[in-house]
Amino acid sequence: MVTDPPAEDEDRAASPSSYATRLLVTALLVAPYLAGHRVPLPGVHPDLPTYVPLASRLTLLALGMTPLVTGFLLVELFALATTPGRRLRTAGSAGRGRLNRAALVTSLVLSAVQALGIAMFLETPSWQSAEPMVDAPGWPFRLLLMATLTAVTAAVFALGNLLSDYGIGNGFALLMLAEVGWSSSRTWAAAREELTADNWPLSLALFAAVGLVALLVRFVWGTEETGTPPFPQGILPAQLTFAALAFPPVRSGLGGSLRVGSFAIAPLGVTLFGILLVSWLAFHLFSSRPRLAANLPETDEVLDGLAAVLRRRLVASTAVLAAGALAFLAWNAWQPNSVTAHFTFTGLVVATMIGLDVRDQILFLSRHRRTVRLIQLDNVHLSYRLVVRLREEGIDALARGQKLRSLTYFFGALFKIDVLVPADRHDRAREVLAALESAPQVKVF
Repeated sequence: MVTDPPAEDEDRAASPSSYATRLLVTALLVAPYLAGHRVPLPGVHPDLPTYVPLASRLTLLALGMTPLVTGFLLVELFALATTPGRRLRTAGSAGRGRLNRAALVTSLVLSAVQALGIAMFLETPSWQSAEPMVDAPGWPFRLLLMATLTAVTAAVFALGNLLSDYGIGNGFALLMLAEVGWSSSRTWAAAREELTADNWPLSLALFAAVGLVALLVRFVWGTEETGTPPFPQGILPAQLTFAALAFPPVRSGLGGSLRVGSFAIAPLGVTLFGILLVSWLAFHLFSSRPRLAANLPETDEVLDGLAAVLRRRLVASTAVLAAGALAFLAWNAWQPNSVTAHFTFTGLVVATMIGLDVRDQILFLSRHRRTVRLIQLDNVHLSYRLVVRLREEGIDALARGQKLRSLTYFFGALFKIDVLVPADRHDRAREVLAALESAPQVKVF
């Protein structure tokens, strides 16, 4: 079964503090992560020329969360595609714990490999002929860089878990949001110089971005009463389409497209077609009727109802993804500037979902001073159904990180869904969970 059965030693009670205190703890824990962007890598020349690629990113956080995201994804795919992995996945908390440890080890190995690649790049003679980039090239430097970046990845993993336990929201989502904020600060510095009384397009772009966020929030809130994810296909369609269009052979192949003024008609049309096609494929991968049957221990009647809701939702969510993506492309073709060139619509969706997850936890903690984690899930659809079941029994519940994870499904295995309940209703919540788990077994992720 996909879920981990509740175990006494796995439940974690939150400290009996106000959400204001948790906000303070969140700020204190995020601060070291942001500070890592200012600490240069050991052994690297501190004053690199500006034309050197990635010169401004050679800090302790050069890898960021990339090794962790990739490591957890690889292990999750292993758990889905292989018989040994599926056995661990159905072995409850013990099996899930082994998979998580394997994901962490994989992430650390990836960090070491990437660090070695960075070290060898910095030692490349073609770059050293222009300016010295490494004080003492050789294996001592390479091993030092590998040890440093691997240790930083382990520290980021620990920091993310601390934030999840004592802060506001999913810790890794908060670190991702901090990363976006850090990279955006430099963009905003350039935008302020462009933001003049005569530069009305940039002002209009900022106003339009706020409007898009408001529409996204309204769309998500409008889906909450159904107990189903707002994007049943995730944001994979928009991400894959943009990645394909950015691929050099594809981009060069579209270079001769018909243009009307500043607009490239073919790329807009290809983007729309790509989002529609991949949305249909992703829906069948994540939220089709057979997938729901594999993910949820529910009756056929309930599954049919959920499938009908999600099919209707697919039309609206695909329209949101397509309209937002095309709006960003059209604006960049008409009035490119530092703000819209830096952000994408998918990034806006992710940031909005993280913000809504944080808001949900703040409201939950304002209602309940002491909470406990009932279970940790990777199954997005089951997390929605479990919260619905708990609320039907009069138990307030929060699936922390659910909105962000619902954008990625198993592709975002690092971002766990923690189902939280009030500490005084924990025993009853465990009974509801046990009844849900006694239903027919879930066979596939």
